[in-house]
Amino acid sequence: MAASYLWQVTPPTLAVIADATANPASITWKLSGYSAQTAQLSLTATTSGTNPVCSSLSSPMSVLINPKAETVLTSCFDPVTSRSAKPFILKGGNPLPTGTPPQGEYLITPATPALYYQNGNYYFDPALVASPASFEISYKYTNQYNCPSITVPIVLEVRGPNPTCGSSMTDIRDNAIYLTKMIAGKCWMLENLRYGTKLNAPLQPQTDNCLIEKYCLSSDANCTAYGGLYQWDELIQYEATAGPGYQGVCPPGWHVPSQQEWQDMINAVANVTPGDGMAGGTLKDPYASFNALLNGVYYLNNLWAYTTGSPTATMFWTSTPSGTSHAVARGLNNISYSVSYYPSFKANAFPVRCVKD
Repeated sequence: MAASYLWQVTPPTLAVIADATANPASITWKLSGYSAQTAQLSLTATTSGTNPVCSSLSSPMSVLINPKAETVLTSCFDPVTSRSAKPFILKGGNPLPTGTPPQGEYLITPATPALYYQNGNYYFDPALVASPASFEISYKYTNQYNCPSITVPIVLEVRGPNPTCGSSMTDIRDNAIYLTKMIAGKCWMLENLRYGTKLNAPLQPQTDNCLIEKYCLSSDANCTAYGGLYQWDELIQYEATAGPGYQGVCPPGWHVPSQQEWQDMINAVANVTPGDGMAGGTLKDPYASFNALLNGVYYLNNLWAYTTGSPTATMFWTSTPSGTSHAVARGLNNISYSVSYYPSFKANAFPVRCVKD
């Protein structure tokens, strides 16, 4: 006498049974959300070869189903970098790591010492990559039920060291080309950085959301002529790289200049120390190399200023903070030869000229 079998799960939405008539059966449990749930598993056995046919339903067995972690990874780091770039914090894994050791961890293939854990953060140091290579970075999170989940990996490309300073440089992230020049022993961009995703001011604030965001002048809708304007926290990318030379929004192997680097450049241009009272004439001269564009600034995410009339002016961010809510900016206008020193609210949006590491 033989018997046939039929497995059932109640509610049926919690499981997929590959072949409900097989014994034993293979069951894949399905559960969304973050809470455990109980299912009822039962088995019906039916005899064959007897008359009449006999069927029997087992008592249901309760099965506790623990959920997998709902894990995602957003690229909060440049998808292409250079062996000249600074170490950067890996961000974008969600849920955020908690506990000791952390429930969330970043994984990399192939294995490399460039990925390391320090002081509660995972870092990637491109300088520790021996030669140009590509890596797959994924995020693994183990939830309170000890159920792990690993994300689809994001590809990170590490290219060779940056070339020496020349008359131009190429941002390897988007292939944008910028004029450059050695000033006071540092390689400076001679154009405002254009990199990032345009936001509509004032409706969209710049936030820590894994996008590099910028504002554009209404007269320069795509930031092609004047470049982008960045709030200070966005500029330094929320300290994802070590200061004071934050890479921030700058290309890999470049950084947001500090106040001291700005001062050294001002002194060199003026050929006097301090050069604050004289350097502005050369820095804003359209026929000189630096060509500081006086196209205005954006105050506190609600007011465009100094874009037309007199004075027209600009401010350039430095990476140097001034207290908790301010950072140092250097400013120029069309009626003065000086370069101002301005502790600005970090919520203001100014352009930036990057400096090679």
